[in-house]
Amino acid sequence: GNYLRLFADLIRNRKLIFILLITGGYAAAANSITTFLPVYIREDLGHSSLVLGSYLTLAQVIGIGSQPLMGYLSDLFGRKAIIFPSLLGMGLTILGLYFVPPGIPFMLVLAATGAFMFSIMAMLLAAASDLVGKEVQGTASSLVYGAWAMFAGISPMVAGIIADTFGVKAVFLFASAIALTISFVALVTPWHRR
Repeated sequence: GNYLRLFADLIRNRKLIFILLITGGYAAAANSITTFLPVYIREDLGHSSLVLGSYLTLAQVIGIGSQPLMGYLSDLFGRKAIIFPSLLGMGLTILGLYFVPPGIPFMLVLAATGAFMFSIMAMLLAAASDLVGKEVQGTASSLVYGAWAMFAGISPMVAGIIADTFGVKAVFLFASAIALTISFVALVTPWHRR
């Protein structure tokens, strides 16, 4: 009974709902990119599988490297102070993928995209944990992952319709628009540490 009461309080927590919304937007943008970026590199740019793998590895490695730094900065300055600029940076670098020419410029922008994109989820989990009691932190984490899975599952279908209609490169505009919009939501969301 006590747990059910705590769970009811959890799902009525407006700040947590905003974090779930931000997580969903992040998931939609990130999964659209991770689904269609390989298609764009392979088919539109005409690169080999080796080059494709190298590009994706670069983005992942930069993202792995940025996670401890972003985590440290969010502990130091607060979640919002890092999540907002990370989402904004993600949106702008994805937009950059649409405009930059192939080759070194594309590779550099992709590396910057990875630095932002692969570090955000850990900070969203930390932000959710900050808002709830220790009795329901696992439940809050499962809600964050649930929001991620729901939006990540739907977004490739929408991105696929956009790619079929306007070309694969248009998915960058779609994902960028989501990330930039959700960065504004992160900016105006009034969350804080417990």
